[in-house]
Amino acid sequence: MGNLLSETRHSKNPEKDLYVAVIYQAFRDADRLHDLELKEQLAKQSNLELHPTVKIELEAAREAMEWLTEPSEDLDFVCQMAGFETQCLLAVKDQLVAGELKSFGTWTRAA
Repeated sequence: MGNLLSETRHSKNPEKDLYVAVIYQAFRDADRLHDLELKEQLAKQSNLELHPTVKIELEAAREAMEWLTEPSEDLDFVCQMAGFETQCLLAVKDQLVAGELKSFGTWTRAA
C-alpha cells in the first residue's frame, strides 16, 4: 500500500489532501484490526499481558473500523472534503470488516 503523503507532486488543493490523508490513515489503522485482535487473543491464551502499545494500536484500529463502517455526520463531512462519496466507502463495509479490502483506491472515486 503506497503512502499518499510521500508522493512527489505539487498539490492544487492541500486542504483536500489533508482530508484524503485522514481517511487513508483510518483505513490503514482499520486494516490492522485483525492482526491486532489475533495478538490480543494469543496473549490471553498464554496468560500474558498485552503490551501497552499494542493496546493503544488495537483501540485505534477498532475506532477506525467503526468510523469507516458506520454512517455519521463526521464521516460524511470528511468524505465530502476529500472528494469521495460516503456511500462508496460504506458499500465496501463488509469487505473492510472481513479484512478483504487491501487497496485504498478501489473505492475512492472522486465525487
